[in-house]
Amino acid sequence: MNSSEFDAWLCNLRNNERGAQVELLLALVEFDRKEIYLELGYDSLWTYCMKRLHLCEGSTYLRTRAVAILRRFPQLAAHLRDGRLNLTTLVKLEPLLDDASVDDLAARAAYMSKSEVERLVATIREPAAPPSELTFRRAPVFASPPAATENLVTPPIAAPPMAAPKRILKAEPVSQNDWLIRGRLSDRIKRKLEEARELSSHAIPSGQWEAVLEAALDCYIGELKKRREARTDKPRASQKPPKKRRTIPADVRRAVSERDEGCCSWIGQDGHRCRSRWRLEYDHIDPEGSSTIDNIRLLCGKHNRLHAEHIYGKDHMDQFRRESTLSGQSARETDHRARSSCRRQDASSPPRAPEDLQSQVEFT
Repeated sequence: MNSSEFDAWLCNLRNNERGAQVELLLALVEFDRKEIYLELGYDSLWTYCMKRLHLCEGSTYLRTRAVAILRRFPQLAAHLRDGRLNLTTLVKLEPLLDDASVDDLAARAAYMSKSEVERLVATIREPAAPPSELTFRRAPVFASPPAATENLVTPPIAAPPMAAPKRILKAEPVSQNDWLIRGRLSDRIKRKLEEARELSSHAIPSGQWEAVLEAALDCYIGELKKRREARTDKPRASQKPPKKRRTIPADVRRAVSERDEGCCSWIGQDGHRCRSRWRLEYDHIDPEGSSTIDNIRLLCGKHNRLHAEHIYGKDHMDQFRRESTLSGQSARETDHRARSSCRRQDASSPPRAPEDLQSQVEFT
């Protein structure tokens, strides 16, 4: 194989690689749009790419961002396929993309390097707002100021309001058991930290920040567990059943939380368990059943919604979510309204056969 043939072979391999990458991204677009990862026991596309496709964090970031962009602008797939854009330059363009400018920006960024696209974005972006300070102009001084010039001080002019800075904490490992935390805090949070350090000076005479933060977090975590999981030093069994059938007693919440290990218990079709700890909710496996330990489980918000769609139908649940978007209701309030509506409808219609309900429960 001579140099020209080797070059042609490499170019062909690269074109095939780009084509396969675009096909993967388009498949992920459909996968994400239908939220199929939920059925498989994953709480997000990010988790699926990391745990199932075994992509590294950098690759997962680029692909999930590219999926979000291609959902909005599917025409950019052609730019990725022929190499005019790559994943990095596509993601760098994302802040500027809109329906009016997408084609022009893609053409201007064609075959550019990462640094060239960064410069293009910086050139197009509006300049940063000036510092938010009051500006004063000194009035001229007269030996005998006339009456007409008594108020020559220019009133303060406030600069345009600046966007609130992003406050992100980054944890960097420095040894096996130590982390370096870097971040930006507001003055309000700094004052609260100092007050906590002062109030704990008897219990923590050294004033070490790590000890103060740990004590504060222990108090906050304990309060949240007490409120959500009914955790207490002296747990008591319920003396009488709750007035409302769907109210979950404290002893049931404690038992379910311990059984499910404080994480989502949804199991996908291939046996993968979600285990997300984000936005956990108590879910009734049988919506018409009582609030017992066997009928209650912990689910993350997304899988709780998916369970409701399996039982009541996606169209019915989407109807209430569209209304909640206009009214400003939370997703949890919306799902509660949708389920309540279904229960009212079921109360006025013949009851379902137990085997029908059982088949729905087994499906989930």
